Amino acid sequence: YAVGKRVCVENHFYCGHCYQCTHDLPHICQNLKQFGHGKGTVYGGCSEFTIIPAKYAYLLKTSLDDNKAALLEPCGVAHQALEEIDPKGEDILIQGCGPVGLLAIGLAKVMGATKM
Repeated sequence: YAVGKRVCVENHFYCGHCYQCTHDLPHICQNLKQFGHGKGTVYGGCSEFTIIPAKYAYLLKTSLDDNKAALLEPCGVAHQALEEIDPKGEDILIQGCGPVGLLAIGLAKVMGATKM
């Protein structure tokens, strides 16, 4: 990507070779490194500039402002969890009302959960 392009970062740096990765479960890779936690990156997620492998960068092709774009990763976490249970027509429990929990409540409504 060209310098200055806006990208989103997959913060789970998966190996692509372990059992989980070869079974389409890279988010629980046995050799997982995470962006911003000192494992797999030199610079943290709050640094002004950083360097990451290109395969973990996704060009942001939207007019979302930076503050909204920053919610894509926690929204993805909530969506991944809800996809696993398919909440349509179900009463579900969402434990915790931090950022991911609040996003999960909104997504669960959109995905058809009856009660949260």
